[in-house]
Amino acid sequence: MRIALLSDIHANIQALDACLAHARAQQAERFVFLGDMVGYGADPGAVVDRIMQLTEEGALAIQGNHDAMAVTPPTEVRTVGDSTAAWTHRQLLPDQRDWISRLPLTLQHESALFVHASANEPHLWRYVYDARAAQDSMDAAALWPGVQYVFGAMCTCKLCTTRVQATR
Repeated sequence: MRIALLSDIHANIQALDACLAHARAQQAERFVFLGDMVGYGADPGAVVDRIMQLTEEGALAIQGNHDAMAVTPPTEVRTVGDSTAAWTHRQLLPDQRDWISRLPLTLQHESALFVHASANEPHLWRYVYDARAAQDSMDAAALWPGVQYVFGAMCTCKLCTTRVQATR
């Protein structure tokens, strides 16, 4: 099965539509949204509606840190992300915020584990930037029965692999 992994759309409906069209042209059979559907961009409601519709059709979705901040914006603004969270919160309808709030931080589907950041304490939103962080994430994923693959959003393209030692 061809799976299209989509992440960090950040409320850009044009980018979402372009990515979906490209994935369909590549004959993707399933979409998996790895979080950060909202934040920064101008169309959070349209993006959330589209992804909600796709999940009703079988797509999978998890929550990212910008999604979580849009549901519960920080009370103190310290970063650009913090400032856009309050604006995004106001743009989303209550049912959209409720849907986002119910998305899991991790999701196992067959032998794959999907996570926005590290599988090691995903609620802390630690990104996998180096070999140590990759190992911590892979070690955490190893605790999930049947998981052979871990997919997460990353700020740079990386492939992290590990070999599992069989124990007797």
